[in-house]
Amino acid sequence: MATKRVAKVRTTAKPRPNAFCPAGRSEKRNQPSIPVDRNEADAARKALEERRVRFGANEFVNAAGRRGGDGGAHARELVGLFLKAGMAVDERNALGMTALMAAASEGRADLVALLLEHGADPDAADTYGQSALTQAASRGRAETVRLLLEACADPNQAERDQTALLLAARAGAVETAEMLLRAGADPLVTDRSGGTTLHAAAAAGTLALVKLLVEYGADVKAEESAGSTPLHRLLGYQSPDEPVCGSCDLPLKLLPASRKEYARARKLENDRTRAPIAAFLIEEGADADAETDDDQTPLMLAAAKNYPECVRTLLAEGADSGEENSDGKTALEIARGHGSLDAVEALQ
Repeated sequence: MATKRVAKVRTTAKPRPNAFCPAGRSEKRNQPSIPVDRNEADAARKALEERRVRFGANEFVNAAGRRGGDGGAHARELVGLFLKAGMAVDERNALGMTALMAAASEGRADLVALLLEHGADPDAADTYGQSALTQAASRGRAETVRLLLEACADPNQAERDQTALLLAARAGAVETAEMLLRAGADPLVTDRSGGTTLHAAAAAGTLALVKLLVEYGADVKAEESAGSTPLHRLLGYQSPDEPVCGSCDLPLKLLPASRKEYARARKLENDRTRAPIAAFLIEEGADADAETDDDQTPLMLAAAKNYPECVRTLLAEGADSGEENSDGKTALEIARGHGSLDAVEALQ
């Protein structure tokens, strides 16, 4: 049994200038709030009353986060009226959210631009630590992220223990991650369990993102507190400390008939797309036989998942099929125990 590890404290990458904010954060380009014209303000308040919209912070924030089926025209109109009526652009609702955060969360680049023009603070955070940038990055809202970075938003601001780059990596958002890196986001940052941006990107199964992070210095051998590397995460490793998802990746025989075909197709696609990522990570220095604290190797994980292409790739890259876990089982025995027939064939 492997010795319990403690998440390694990694040094941050050398700071890089924000390519989107050359003037520097001390000279943010967003302007002070636009002065309110009293006549316009009265007319705007009257227009809100006619629409039965109360002039309040909650209503302002809700308007900025509206989706609607009209292309967002109604939301744009309401936000414009609130601003003309004298609503402070960084006014917060009961949860500490600003209109900028709400608009960024929904990917409303037009409203984000409008609010920034009126002096909205791109680094404001709500009571949960979420900022407009982390909201947008976690959803892969690339255009919104660009606008916020151009307003000199801090690319390393964290939502609890997760930065915008970690959140973008988890979403597999390549374009968003690339912009954050160009803005100076730290590729070596970790979450509370020691998980890196590369762990997150590997788990998302996005080759372009994995390559991008490695190019910016991400460590292919980095270990989380449970000893898992990005290669383990790529192949579905879940720490014993994590909550178990009872409905995630169930064996096909346990799924209703209506879901079996979809699940089978998804598994085949995962296998096909993750095999080249496994090859890339190993070629960049990842250990094909690395063990987690509960003695799982990448090959064992691929066998359990019934990923035959990943199994063949790992074997071709030198993985040892004779390695045993804490129960004395090899990858082949694990594959048989899981009914992973394709993996069994690949291992024989």
